[in-house]
Amino acid sequence: MKNKKLLKRAKAYADSTEGVFKVRYTETPLDAVGNDSWWGCKYFFEFVDAHNIAQAFRTQAELNDFLTERGF
Repeated sequence: MKNKKLLKRAKAYADSTEGVFKVRYTETPLDAVGNDSWWGCKYFFEFVDAHNIAQAFRTQAELNDFLTERGF
């Protein structure tokens, strides 16, 4: 992601999660063959333990709104 400020916020949100809800930020989910697998989404929060997608976003604006709603 070229937007470094948004990337920093996404990583801060991921660092704040814990337990079974621990997520990591990624643009390449482990079980996806490509963006077509996720309906054109490009930005993801993936559960660390389960390797399943917790949240997926098509645009940086969607990701920004999600983070803003959560105070990041």
